[in-house]
Amino acid sequence: RRPPRSTPKPSSAASDVYKRQEFGHMFGLKHCVFYSCAMNGSNHMEEASTRPLYECPVCLRKLQLAIGFNIVERYKALQIVCSSFGNSFGEDAKWYQLRVADIEKSLSKIKKVKTVSYTHLR
Repeated sequence: RRPPRSTPKPSSAASDVYKRQEFGHMFGLKHCVFYSCAMNGSNHMEEASTRPLYECPVCLRKLQLAIGFNIVERYKALQIVCSSFGNSFGEDAKWYQLRVADIEKSLSKIKKVKTVSYTHLR
């Protein structure tokens, strides 16, 4: 879980966070009360500027069920987009990069477990 941003985003970026949340609402997501998340409610743009660009695990799963996508591919694409904006979204690009590494590491462990032979238990 990542804490809220330490520095507010530029005003146009805060507007982008607000738009992203509205897209979430279009796909049936409500305001999030579980984690620091793009779907947290906000009362003004300054408050919205402290919100992360990403969805928490709960909202991410809801969004995935609503529209269907591969999370690793989504995070890789979002990392590229965030990186293309330079320092304004550098924190977010790094966050996506770390999540992809975490997910791929977890998936490799799962694949290793699935290939273990249990013939010795017979």
